[in-house]
Amino acid sequence: MSKLLSILEETPKFQIDSGKTFIKEEKPVNRLYILVDGEVMITKKRTPVSHIKEKGAVFGEVSALLNGKATASVTTATTCIFHVIDNPEEFFSQNNEALLEISKILAKRLDFVTHALIDEIDDNNSSYWTHWT
Repeated sequence: MSKLLSILEETPKFQIDSGKTFIKEEKPVNRLYILVDGEVMITKKRTPVSHIKEKGAVFGEVSALLNGKATASVTTATTCIFHVIDNPEEFFSQNNEALLEISKILAKRLDFVTHALIDEIDDNNSSYWTHWT
């Protein structure tokens, strides 16, 4: 079990049936979803980007933290169970441990994307770096 799921153990759980889009790209998201069981599909501009079944995966956090719109759509690929946090800002202000765990998740994603971008630049345009050195 992920540390985040342990922290949220007392938080209510909700089921969302297979095939339901519960976060829509470019729409505001005012809650967090933490996957307890099941699998979801992430799409961006209707193009599948990823399937996620990792227990403790978090959805809606970027929109919630930035008070913005969802950057992708999230649809249940199977029937899923989630912890749902309705007021993320208030929840985080009262639960620093959960905020730290979600911050770690976001830092890992940023690190992954940064490395992928650097690899892509290195593979396709090694002269790019000569402008910065």
